[in-house]
Amino acid sequence: MRKNVLDYEPHHALFVDDDDPLIFYKALASLGQKLLKKKGILICEINEALGKETTRLFENSGYLDVKIIKDINEKDRFVSCIKTQNEEPQWALRNENKGYNRRR
Repeated sequence: MRKNVLDYEPHHALFVDDDDPLIFYKALASLGQKLLKKKGILICEINEALGKETTRLFENSGYLDVKIIKDINEKDRFVSCIKTQNEEPQWALRNENKGYNRRR
């Protein structure tokens, strides 16, 4: 990873446990289902090495038109998708006891 990224980005934003590298994307998918209006657009920066997995996660969470957007260097940089439902994604319901999706 480049020095300028390591120097200015928070450690927890760059590194997650290997057992769940999509943990933040799962949280975004869940929050998007709760906060976005129907047909709302969610766009997030991604780890370029996890583009396909991140895309699949948003598709499995009920989003449509899920796309990877490349940066100026042609690297996978963002995922965009459109909310289509008002329900919790199935993975969130299964993982409530693991600390994801805690309701307050």
